[in-house]
Amino acid sequence: MDAQRELAAADPARWRACARREPPACEAQEPARLTLRISADKARQLREVARERGVSVNSLLDEMASLAVFEFQLMRASRGE
Repeated sequence: MDAQRELAAADPARWRACARREPPACEAQEPARLTLRISADKARQLREVARERGVSVNSLLDEMASLAVFEFQLMRASRGE
């Protein structure tokens, strides 16, 4: 959660737009298929988290991927890349 708060503080408008999947903050593109191999325990935990949040596992992973990319972009920007 701390990383999420830091990202939200860094660019609140983009964060809110990404959370709502609003272009252009989050580029609207055709969905891509991705196969992910993880342990059965992690898959169970992801299903549990998704159920608690009232979203699909796909939506949960999409949100997590958006956060990871946004965090990566912030790190690159802070290094001047």
